[in-house]
Amino acid sequence: MALDFSTLRKQMVLGPEHRQFQLIKPVSNSPIGQVWHAYDLSSGEDDNSRDKVALEIFNPKLLTDADVLEQLKSLVTRCSRLEHKHLASVYGYFQSREGWLFVAMEPLSTRSLARILIEDGYKQLNAEKARVILQQIALTLDYIAKHQLSHGDLTPWNIIITHESGIKLVNMAFRQPLLHAIQKSGQRVLNNEYHPQEAFSSTPLTPSADIYSFACLVYLLLGGRAPFSPDTPPQNRDPQQLPAPSQFNPEQWQLLQSAWDSSPEKRPTAALDLLRLLFSPEPQLTSKSDRSSSGATITQQHPANKTLNDAPRNASKKNLRWLIGSLLTACITFGAGLSLGYFLATNTYNKHQEQLFRQVANIQKLLQQPPSVQSKITLSKAFASLRDLAPGTELLQQLGSQVDQFNVRLTRDAVAKAPIAPASSLDDSSAAPAQRAGKVFKDEIIAGIFGPNMITMPTGSFAMGDLDRNGDDNELPVHQVTIKHNFALSQKEVTFAEYDLFALSTGRPLPADNGWGRGERPAINVSWNDANAYAHWIQQQTKQPYRLPSEAEWEYAARSGNQTLYWWGNEVGTNNAACDDCGSGFDGQKTAPTGSFSANSFGLHDMNGNVYEWVSDCYNENYDQAPLNGSSWDVGLCNYRVMRGGSWYDIPRLIRSASRYRHPPNASRNTWGFRLALDLKE
Repeated sequence: MALDFSTLRKQMVLGPEHRQFQLIKPVSNSPIGQVWHAYDLSSGEDDNSRDKVALEIFNPKLLTDADVLEQLKSLVTRCSRLEHKHLASVYGYFQSREGWLFVAMEPLSTRSLARILIEDGYKQLNAEKARVILQQIALTLDYIAKHQLSHGDLTPWNIIITHESGIKLVNMAFRQPLLHAIQKSGQRVLNNEYHPQEAFSSTPLTPSADIYSFACLVYLLLGGRAPFSPDTPPQNRDPQQLPAPSQFNPEQWQLLQSAWDSSPEKRPTAALDLLRLLFSPEPQLTSKSDRSSSGATITQQHPANKTLNDAPRNASKKNLRWLIGSLLTACITFGAGLSLGYFLATNTYNKHQEQLFRQVANIQKLLQQPPSVQSKITLSKAFASLRDLAPGTELLQQLGSQVDQFNVRLTRDAVAKAPIAPASSLDDSSAAPAQRAGKVFKDEIIAGIFGPNMITMPTGSFAMGDLDRNGDDNELPVHQVTIKHNFALSQKEVTFAEYDLFALSTGRPLPADNGWGRGERPAINVSWNDANAYAHWIQQQTKQPYRLPSEAEWEYAARSGNQTLYWWGNEVGTNNAACDDCGSGFDGQKTAPTGSFSANSFGLHDMNGNVYEWVSDCYNENYDQAPLNGSSWDVGLCNYRVMRGGSWYDIPRLIRSASRYRHPPNASRNTWGFRLALDLKE
């Protein structure tokens, strides 16, 4: 029996036995097939808990050629391996019992760039906003090209504008053989004015095809229309006959035209390189200039908008505004929480730009001052304000590195001026005084410089281990631990700023930050030996019994009176932590600055996720004979030390409060850090 799209209906279940999907509603229809939203029945018990997906159900008439079918499946498989912030995820292809072949993808319900241009008009898209979109596209195309793939259908209809991550490219790569089959049948492919000549004659396409389409998008967003007509055969398209966008000088216009060369090998090789040359500050992106009677150059403006590079009144403002322009683009390209949809509101965008301009100017002024404790405090506050304006962005990384250098100079001066306390053994008489539970305090390490904020923990009992059977055997048996001793934990993970002071004072190498920035980010690439040495140094400096927490103390503090998987509940939720699927802007990419997420019930930040934390205990394969008083378990497999809490790289199951792991004490990674404990007087 021939397959007929009219038989598809809501609530219908498609897919093989091991992975089935229930249709919710149709989304679109095209010669390729139909797109439906659906529930993934394997992901939950009811509609409230099940994941939604988009299914593209292919037209069976396009799949009669065995080569087309094989190429389609191969490209879907390759696309499913891609992971990028600006790519809609592809989950794989499936075939139903009835014979329908379809691909499951990430569902997106926001508007396409084409719809925004049609419904809102070009006045909503000035040159700076256009550059934001183009840079995100360029980054994504270069990522695709590194995997020897091309999008192959890069048009405004396949660029979705989201509130969470800016643009998302949809309909990636695997549609190429189907589009080619449609063209061979004599039908016209929609939006083919963005396709290079080779797209009409062969498949799969090379990344050079995307460079051609990308150049069309540059022209569209800056010139106000597509460069070519869908009625013009590709062999008759002549870039030389096009009017140049007003922003481009002759050299830049020639560069853009080179991306439309009929020979793919003559086009620029990388989209981001092409964009950087087109938007480089020197020379200015001006049109052909007229001269006034006074001889001054008059730069033509983009219709109804300002030029890509406003002419500032003086050189310093010019450089600063160029920095803002470049980094504001990066703020969207790399940022978390600053959505492209947000910046498509012109007034909000301009206000935000002015705030960024003032804050960057303030920080640059502070950086020129001689290092002092007071200037460090002022600079820290200014940088915190900037973090609120542009969280998790390249802007923070670039200025953050300058702030880090400022703080290192201050630290070197302090180290040079203050003698280091000699090593001393600690006894009960030197223990820190008891504090009420929940109180935050800190100890002076070097004159005027303090150690981590510590917060006192309440005494009490808790059930330690895998309470819900979501973990591994090393989390069993569940056992009752009673903590009667008074202790404190550092409120946050030990930061680079805190660890670097130790390293500079003791002549140790500074651990790498992976290019993510230092300052308030958690110290990473530190071993258990490093963490233990830091704790001992704090002992020496303060004459107080600082140490690494025990594993039982750590879990007690992480649970903070709760018996759920995480301190906030049994569902990972959104933006509660940094892990591989925690809904934060740092997921699977890098560490978050300490304290980026809400504190738990004991006032502690980042106990779940961000970085694994070393604890003092030797590793044991289960909790048989584990201490029941919260003390460190110092026997067992001591060639391994325990770490807790999971990291920005790990799946949610591994950031549970009960989850535990182990590694050799001399090993280090960019997912590992630590926090301190401190014994208090009884």
